[in-house]
Amino acid sequence: MTNISSSFLSFSTRSTTCLFLMAALLWSCSSKAQYTITFQVDTKHITPQNITIRGSVSPLSWDKDYRLTDEDGDGIYTATISFKTSDRSVQFRFVNEGETELQGSDARRIFFKDEPITKTYIFNEFDYYTAKDLEQLTYTPEQIKEDVAVLGEVATYLHPYIYGYLDSIAFQTKLAQLEADLLAEPTLVNAYKEISKFAAYIKCSHTFTNPWNQNKTIKKAIFFTPDKIPFTFQRVGKRLFIDKNASDNERLTSGLEIKSINGVATDSILSTLAQYVTSDGSNYEKKLERVSLSGVEKFPLFDIFHSIVFGSATEFELALTNHSTGEAFIETVKATSKTNRTKVLLERYGDLETSLRDGWKFKLLNEEIGRLTIRSFAVQRNEFDWKEIIDNAFDELNIKQVPNLIIDIRGNEGGQSEVGEYILERVVQAPITSPAMQSSVRYLTIPDAYQQHISTWAKFPYNFTKKVARQRADGSYLLKSRYALPAKTYRPKRNGYKGKVYLLTDASNSSATHLMATYAKHMDNVTLVGQETGGNQLGTNGSFIFFLRLPNTGVEVDIPAIHMVVPPLEGQARDGGIEPDVVVRRNWEDVISGTDSELERVLAMIDEQ
Repeated sequence: MTNISSSFLSFSTRSTTCLFLMAALLWSCSSKAQYTITFQVDTKHITPQNITIRGSVSPLSWDKDYRLTDEDGDGIYTATISFKTSDRSVQFRFVNEGETELQGSDARRIFFKDEPITKTYIFNEFDYYTAKDLEQLTYTPEQIKEDVAVLGEVATYLHPYIYGYLDSIAFQTKLAQLEADLLAEPTLVNAYKEISKFAAYIKCSHTFTNPWNQNKTIKKAIFFTPDKIPFTFQRVGKRLFIDKNASDNERLTSGLEIKSINGVATDSILSTLAQYVTSDGSNYEKKLERVSLSGVEKFPLFDIFHSIVFGSATEFELALTNHSTGEAFIETVKATSKTNRTKVLLERYGDLETSLRDGWKFKLLNEEIGRLTIRSFAVQRNEFDWKEIIDNAFDELNIKQVPNLIIDIRGNEGGQSEVGEYILERVVQAPITSPAMQSSVRYLTIPDAYQQHISTWAKFPYNFTKKVARQRADGSYLLKSRYALPAKTYRPKRNGYKGKVYLLTDASNSSATHLMATYAKHMDNVTLVGQETGGNQLGTNGSFIFFLRLPNTGVEVDIPAIHMVVPPLEGQARDGGIEPDVVVRRNWEDVISGTDSELERVLAMIDEQ
């Protein structure tokens, strides 16, 4: 995974890689320094056995254990480690008898200092603020007004489609309401909540208070608090059904419908939370999909917004219905942390996708059918050889002459468009030409006053003066064609796949996966099955993302730089995603029985051939 929310990165990959390599070379030439860190880990809430630490900088290693000791038996294990390195920080995790903590979350990180450091941690838990701590995180009216002013000015200047779904008057009205809401409750938690709600009005899936990019204070105040629900759920419309149980209550079994949580009906919960998350245009199903909770999310939006909108809780009263028996009953479960929930789920179910690589799978269902599953196209960090996985899959399909391939991109919000293109190039059976993408920006250069609040990973989007073709009637600038995805002709490859292809889609598919579905629609041998994608035919904003850090609250807002439009498909709603060829509506009967509705539909279609 990555802490950069981005899509359509193909044309920027080489320049970005060069910048990273140059920075790495310069840093490696710097002299090494000596640092000392004393690591302490509190294990009183677990049964400690052999407590060790693994990390990214020698003498630590991700492959070998460095032992900690508890000489006085107080449950606090300690190790003082000396580092001689040119690195600025060390990443690490604690281990208990082979059990690595914080699965599905980022590793811990500590920055080196000239003086010795002593730091205490809790095994498998991140530090978080108590309610008393949060009372101190408040802001003056002047600070609030400055943050709102910076947000409004930078967003209207940078965002390429800021008035795509609301005009300037409506935008200013929402901005004024944001200021009033923050002044009424000038706390950090409320700032994150209300700024998130404001960003959602822009109706851009890449304009949001990105959890990946928030600072430590916000994570300790909201993300790491132990007030999360101890189970995962499946969603059918605005109905929720228990999927996996991580609580101590054995009555929470898969398939139970959750009618309410702490007295609030689940349909009302989802309707409320949808106001705080983003989608492209009026794609409402995408909003609901973003507040689903499967347990594999690193920063689940349901966790984040349920606690700050409906209040932090230590337990949850659930109104449940067992549709198999008709019984309706009430159960109470204790709240938990995200990290503990993941730990329990792994112990009980063992099949969670806690890394990007886990979401890439290929298997033959039988001699007639292969299935390639990809849960994310966010491969820009090159954590594994994703092309090799695809190549090996198609090699096996061709060698064994498997006549049917299911490509499952459900739950995949996108990433690099190159992934979808790489796959489609191997399945096309007749030449087709994908339409050229039009790309536009709202500015030419960025004033210094704004640059102090923003950052991104490349120099490219800071100056478009020589990159635009012309200014359009609406004041935006059309980029030269070489800075957009050009029209491309896909031709059958000699070793291409000759069978029938089924592409499984759902509302999560946006940006690069929405684009893949758009192009796949042109291919005669590809049938789209599932639900409407989560993107929008009116365009997507992305390519480069600016990270806007507000000066006082510290809330970060992602703001994309480029608006991109592919000519819309005929017969499809303009302000919506791509409708599949075969629509399969989710139904609660299949959820209860554990049936994969979309997969079963494809298998039935293959049988009928």
